[in-house]
Amino acid sequence: MTTLLPGETLAASLAEKVSDTWQRIIARRTAKETITPGLILQSLGLQPGSTELRRAIFELVRRMPYQLGSWNNQSMSLFEQGFGDCRHKAAAAERLLVAGGITARRKLVLFDWADLPVPPEILAILPQTQGFHDTVTFELNGKTCLFDATWDIALRGAGFPVMPSWDGNSDTWSVTSRMSTQQTVQMPQPGQDIYSANQMSWPLREKTMAFNQALNSWLDDVRANRDDWCTIVHSDVEATRLSLKTCLGLLS
Repeated sequence: MTTLLPGETLAASLAEKVSDTWQRIIARRTAKETITPGLILQSLGLQPGSTELRRAIFELVRRMPYQLGSWNNQSMSLFEQGFGDCRHKAAAAERLLVAGGITARRKLVLFDWADLPVPPEILAILPQTQGFHDTVTFELNGKTCLFDATWDIALRGAGFPVMPSWDGNSDTWSVTSRMSTQQTVQMPQPGQDIYSANQMSWPLREKTMAFNQALNSWLDDVRANRDDWCTIVHSDVEATRLSLKTCLGLLS
């Protein structure tokens, strides 16, 4: 069963609230209307700082398909363009959590594409597979917890570390099963760049662009050809509703 904080209850309509908000986001994006944190939080209608709100934000952010692309430093661009990579997802998550009364911040950590089930021929495009990953932490009862909603649920069948559900009161899974949240990036000293400060070479733009294109195409194929998105069932009925609403929303 899901563990709740004292005095909290898990409303049976949480999945419906997430699904309704998801549809409103899609409608506004289609109409090219602005999507704001206030609009999303108002649509959810959940208590600020609550377990339910953290779970709802997690589901909304992870539903957006992961896709490598350009970053414009706009925190809500994830919802406005309908996809994003870790930078878009971390920025959107942090903005929504903070707007919802939750102390949260983005964190840059070390990361290795080789720790994921990416085909070898795609990995081989990169001169080095190590890099940086944007994630989020939040504060709960004096403890710092991980909030990482990078991978959309459709990637679960390909072996990506996609949580079946999250209780809202603990760490989410890391972006890779081998990665520790303590792998903090070393900030550069004067005369250094961030790559050399972390014993990496500066990425080659042509290689990075080729990798991004190949990975995005492969991820699209994974989503198009999986038939097990809706097989996640939990002992927690509400978590099952959230998972089913997520995959059914993507399939419709």
